[in-house]
Amino acid sequence: MTGWMTQMRALAALVFLLALLLFWEWLPAGPLPPPPGLADRPPLAATDDFAANAGAWMAQILARPLFRADRRPLAVLPASVDLTVPRLTAIVITAAGRSAIFVNPDGGASVLGVGGHSGVYAVQAITPDAVRLTGPTGTLTLHPQFAAAVPAISGHAQDTQ
Repeated sequence: MTGWMTQMRALAALVFLLALLLFWEWLPAGPLPPPPGLADRPPLAATDDFAANAGAWMAQILARPLFRADRRPLAVLPASVDLTVPRLTAIVITAAGRSAIFVNPDGGASVLGVGGHSGVYAVQAITPDAVRLTGPTGTLTLHPQFAAAVPAISGHAQDTQ
């Protein structure tokens, strides 16, 4: 039985060596030529000015509303929108915690957890479909809203705790 096992091991080693030889033959002999049209391009400019422009680029990116289809900043808010009530645009729940994303009247965004403040309102609770805020008018329950709608307020009940 050991003779049979020895023959199988030798055969397996031979197959491995032949596969390695085929792989070696398929490797290119030298560096690959550049794709057509790439050789005609000028070399990339040095990115020394990246650090100088990164702050301005980030400010411009963050100024764009995250949940608007056209991603253009709001020029003027409708007069019917109460500027003291923030507009809830998203709720994020992960293993690390719960967060609510609000749009400020100026079009910027803020990410708040429980206990965070958006204007005069404090985040009291975050659930998968709503965020409860407390403020000068009592307790409000906000649901995520798109940019064209007025913030949805489901109740002005006083804090019951």
